[in-house]
Amino acid sequence: MSVLSRTSITAVLGPVGEDIAAQVAGTGASERELAEAKAWLDNDEALHDALRTFPKGRVAELVELLSAYDPLPEDA
Repeated sequence: MSVLSRTSITAVLGPVGEDIAAQVAGTGASERELAEAKAWLDNDEALHDALRTFPKGRVAELVELLSAYDPLPEDA
């Protein structure tokens, strides 16, 4: 599996810093896995309501990594 490109990461997450992009790429996840992790972060209650189990593997790693990520406010 190929490493996520900066373009792929930005397409899923929006603009992010080099550090978080490197961490995300370092997980070895696919773009699909990154999109799934982002969906969990954006709407985990709805996914639980749909009876989906919490993600495992790289998706879970990405959820943990991204949940700790605190982007700067847009007006900063």
